[in-house]
Amino acid sequence: MLKRSIKRLWRRFAKWFASKSRSPLNNRKKAGAIFFGLAIVLFLIFAVRILFIADTGKVAGNDLVKQTKALYEGSSVIKANRGSILDRYGNPIAENATSYSVYAILSETYLGLKDVKLYAQSKNFDTLAEILHKYTGITKKEALTTLKKTDAQGHPLYQVEFGSKGKNLTLETKLKIEAAMDSAKVKGLYFEDHPSRLYPNGEFASHFIGYAQQTDNDDDSKGMVGVLGLEAAYNKLLEGKNGKTEFQKDRFGNSIPGTVEKETPAKDGTDIYTTLDSQLQSYLETLLDAADKKDDPVSMTAILMDAKTGAIRAISQRPSFNPLTKKGLDEDKEKNTWRNLLVEDAFEPGSTMKAFTTAAAIQEGKYHPEETYSPAAGVNINGVVINDHDFGAKGTLNFQQAFTWSSNVGMIKLEQAMGKDTWRSYLEAFHFGASTNSGLLGESNGQLPSTNEVDTAMSAYGQGIAVTPLQLMQAYTAITNGGQMVKPYYIEKTVNPQTGKESYMKTTDVARPISAETASEVLDLMGKVVTDKNYGTGNAFALDGYSVGAKTGTAQIPSKNGYLTGLTNYVYSVVTVAPLDDPQYICYMTLKQPKAYDGKTIPSVVNPLMKRALESEIENPSVETVKTPDVLDETPDAASEKIKEAGLVPVVLGSGEKVIAQNPKNEADLLQGEKVFLLTDSDKVMPDMTDWTKSDVLKFATLYHLQVESSGQGYVTSQSPAAGEKASGKIKIVLAGKEAAESDQNTAANSTSAETSQEGQDASQENTNNANENPNSQTTAGESSGQ
Repeated sequence: MLKRSIKRLWRRFAKWFASKSRSPLNNRKKAGAIFFGLAIVLFLIFAVRILFIADTGKVAGNDLVKQTKALYEGSSVIKANRGSILDRYGNPIAENATSYSVYAILSETYLGLKDVKLYAQSKNFDTLAEILHKYTGITKKEALTTLKKTDAQGHPLYQVEFGSKGKNLTLETKLKIEAAMDSAKVKGLYFEDHPSRLYPNGEFASHFIGYAQQTDNDDDSKGMVGVLGLEAAYNKLLEGKNGKTEFQKDRFGNSIPGTVEKETPAKDGTDIYTTLDSQLQSYLETLLDAADKKDDPVSMTAILMDAKTGAIRAISQRPSFNPLTKKGLDEDKEKNTWRNLLVEDAFEPGSTMKAFTTAAAIQEGKYHPEETYSPAAGVNINGVVINDHDFGAKGTLNFQQAFTWSSNVGMIKLEQAMGKDTWRSYLEAFHFGASTNSGLLGESNGQLPSTNEVDTAMSAYGQGIAVTPLQLMQAYTAITNGGQMVKPYYIEKTVNPQTGKESYMKTTDVARPISAETASEVLDLMGKVVTDKNYGTGNAFALDGYSVGAKTGTAQIPSKNGYLTGLTNYVYSVVTVAPLDDPQYICYMTLKQPKAYDGKTIPSVVNPLMKRALESEIENPSVETVKTPDVLDETPDAASEKIKEAGLVPVVLGSGEKVIAQNPKNEADLLQGEKVFLLTDSDKVMPDMTDWTKSDVLKFATLYHLQVESSGQGYVTSQSPAAGEKASGKIKIVLAGKEAAESDQNTAANSTSAETSQEGQDASQENTNNANENPNSQTTAGESSGQ
């Protein structure tokens, strides 16, 4: 059927065509016209396509410009240096370290200008193998075997590497190999650098500082990324921005020697100077190690803070880890080794909260120190009986003794006198239940008590409310700072490595929940906690030569079935303040669920740390910022005198008769002891930069209009051009960390009071349940004072 239909159509077409065909000449003319028309249409199509390609530079979505550049032009990444993290004095805590891997180029196509042979020649293999053996530990046989490698056709490989022994080489090793090749007049060995991160102090505020690691282990150009602590929270600030070099390349993808390169410089990451004092921090780590070994607790935290400014001088926790080796992370999942306990974990603080209950009552006029009460029967709130740690065995107390003896009943009576709404308003005024906005990742808000009467009453002695150590420290600054609460902070300044510009952090006022008079009265009570031999629960925290205030705490630990029971199922803690008449430091320590506890562990950490801090305060008074004086157009001698009078260090550049430029400029905020560079002429003679910081070098280079090329981190150990030589264009420096000061070998003395209270012993007698779960139960809370 189909075949017949096709045949019919063909016969009709042939008949029609025959009817239109008059002669062969006419047919040729018609065919020619048809083909000419088709040619014009095709030409127009091709012309439009070519114009489109010329205008857009794209074919089938592919960019021809990019394809051409990819064929003839190459690029390489200029890696930005990650910013360093340092203590307040510039001692490195986290810094960049560069490792190198060595490789040899064997291809005879690798030539320099005038066809200089830059590849490893076979006649030099023995020399190169000897150099590698001397400086890397690769055996000469292994090196020769690698250098003689060929492809399947027997041709030398383009380049070869030397295995694990040829990797992770130091800058010193790299320089020695290069010097040995220069001396032997051979070429062929080259190096690839790899960024790494160095934490020279080991376990050193590890969760607070955190650590950084390679973003992609197979691609160094992607840099490093922070994982925990400051490294993660300030990753954007620290990481910088990579640059790029664009060049003409050969068929192997290598730069053609002698061709022009276009360079977009890298922008190094910002350096962060923390408020930490390395000596105090190291001492704290040593003290915590001893305490951890002695009591083997589930966890410990400790913070030492400037009482007036909120600057954190030392901060740590246990469990901890070594950021270099990662030893300590994930070793015990039950201990939450990844968590920064100082900000991430909120807990019931216990009696350290009683300072705020008393402060609120004083502020409201509800505190009468000589008024007495009997705690023997406890306090019944909606059927729930709350007792003191000694069940009233101490007898009748007045409200001053309620604080020093750490009476739960006394605190509830103060809370009831104020009214629960007023008490809650003070909790909010002290910013409990709200983040301190520290900037550290995962910070908890804590939790205010529920609005029922039992939970509100319990919060007056530190149960039924959850806080973080940082929140508690912030609240205590109101007591140590004349009623003004300030925010804890941990960054002293940031330094832009390109410009040397420094940005200083300042104390932030948070709120004024109490008056100066109230704060002074609470400080006086904290002093009695230490000095009162009959009612003071903190006798163990006395320091020879210093007046100390304290508030101890022993909080029960909530669980699904009420509070845990048992002699050591508590969070033991203390807040100490010194000197009492003019507080300089606040120290807070917690000790959770030790295997055994004799009341000596917390004093063995807090006392020596506080004493060391107070002694260092006398030896090294707090450094304040000063304004840079304007010394332009003055003689070098007069200018230097003005700089010295401001507490700064003048560095005179040149031998001119007057100062023509200075850096930093006048009115800049500097720390005492920082350098001010005074330019007197334009000869650009190099000074001796030994022990200068990179920031110092950048300030100097700005005056001379020089570029700085640096390697390493820390302080200048070598420079080029050398001191006394003239500089132009670029200077090169090598930096290395200064050796740490000799560590103090003094060990912490186990200090304890001759008289200890019965709180720690009586705590084991408690049988406390959550009031909402069992309203008919009897409730009491413990308080340890023999710590």
